[in-house]
Amino acid sequence: EVLTYKVGEGETLWIISALPAVYNDALLWPLLYQANRDQIKDPRQIFPGQVLNIRRDLTDQEIEEARQKAEESDIFPIPKP
Repeated sequence: EVLTYKVGEGETLWIISALPAVYNDALLWPLLYQANRDQIKDPRQIFPGQVLNIRRDLTDQEIEEARQKAEESDIFPIPKP
């Protein structure tokens, strides 16, 4: 279980959030954004070498709210069937 993650070339919050060692769910990217607001101004712009904090003390409600935000957001669009 990792508590920080070093951003690699070409990665996005969506990609990082989907990693099994992080949240194993791309839709939880808002949690990464919220936990790292001090260093991320725009969730579309993260940079190689940044070290992101990964919250582990999440409630079910926080997880559900993050998913909902991600689904409503146009930052990382979810293809509609």
